[in-house]
Amino acid sequence: GNRDCVISAAADAGRELRNLFLNDLTGRKKEMTPDFETYLKLNEEEMIGALQEMLRVNTEAAPAVRTKDGQLYPYGAGNQECLEKALELGRKLGFVTRNVDNYGGHIDWTGTGNGTEPPKIMAVLGHLDVVPAGDGWDFDPYGAEGKDGYIYGRGTTDDKGPVISCLYAMKALKDAMPEAYFEILHFPYEDDGVDF
Repeated sequence: GNRDCVISAAADAGRELRNLFLNDLTGRKKEMTPDFETYLKLNEEEMIGALQEMLRVNTEAAPAVRTKDGQLYPYGAGNQECLEKALELGRKLGFVTRNVDNYGGHIDWTGTGNGTEPPKIMAVLGHLDVVPAGDGWDFDPYGAEGKDGYIYGRGTTDDKGPVISCLYAMKALKDAMPEAYFEILHFPYEDDGVDF
């Protein structure tokens, strides 16, 4: 089911990020094979729960909202809520987070470097908005219900599921490779020309 796809996607993302770090970015080979599948299986329920929490937030396009204290939520309350949940999850997993004026966010890990050169940078881009759910759903598009190994909800595959998969892959790499530097950028709304 797609629960397994989320776990598999995170493992694939972790391996790909590891390979980029070990080969392309540092120019050195290193004997290290973090066991992503084991890590992700140990954290499967947490990861699935995090995905379900994100899926339950309606992040369809919405007008900008200004709060009573004057803050602007440029993509509406739902997208703001989802961005804040993503950043909170990043903090919970041990990353440094930054909200960029509610237009997007960063979840970073600054590693130690290899002792002779500074940490290298890898970035993963993702968005948290969804297109309108429309009609014809057998499940609530914002219910994040599980059945027969699948999670049903708007954004499961585009792009909340991949964002959560990459975040947990980064966590596995952070634990296994403290010298690396990772950055995940969340764009609450992909269709607007936000410049970071």
